Amino acid sequence: LTHRRRRAGGFFADVLSLRGSAEVPDPLRTRVGELARRWHADDFAGSFEELEAFELELAEGPSDQEERHRQWLQQTWGHVELRGLQASARVFQDLDLLYVPIHLLSPEATVHKLGEGQVSRHARLLAEDVVERYDRLVLVGGPGSGKSPLVQWLAAREDEARVPFVVPVRSLSGPLEVEQIAALNEAPTGFVADCLEHGRALVLLDGLDEGGFLDYELLPALDALATEFPKSAFLATSR
Repeated sequence: LTHRRRRAGGFFADVLSLRGSAEVPDPLRTRVGELARRWHADDFAGSFEELEAFELELAEGPSDQEERHRQWLQQTWGHVELRGLQASARVFQDLDLLYVPIHLLSPEATVHKLGEGQVSRHARLLAEDVVERYDRLVLVGGPGSGKSPLVQWLAAREDEARVPFVVPVRSLSGPLEVEQIAALNEAPTGFVADCLEHGRALVLLDGLDEGGFLDYELLPALDALATEFPKSAFLATSR
């Protein structure tokens, strides 16, 4: 068993070195610890299926993982289902052909005098310009105002500066943590952690008001995540 423990330690050291960086983000460190505990429970057996997947994931490299993630974003969010058609099969259309640019009303108002009264005017801002300008945003709008299509468009568009990760709040099955973001995006936890750590992530939370029993812990978790990764961008939508 002692020999197996040494072999396990050597394995993790070799695999982590594939990342090309001595820095190990906390989420990846936690994942290594959990993997080591499960392997220990199996007496560090030579055939442990999770190890091969973990090694391949780290050996793949960030650029390969990003390309695969962007392809997944296109396949998942880059199209819209056309409902209400008399068709024998579901019909989808590319989002780029259907998306209508959305304008937002600035919360800051300019007050103008009008006779004995006054009028407040809110500036109309193109949504994508606002997203480029601010790293912390909450977009509020009624049903049908275009919040979810905007999230889809931001996820599927070509933007080399940011790597989007979509979090439909109604799909959360636990606390808002790196592991949950990775699971919802079918992406490796280490890749998501690296993007967050290096300020490349754009986390898109769609439907803050749809958290159900998670409402009371969702906002503190979001605040903690944004504080832990100050260089990355976070956008949330809500009614």
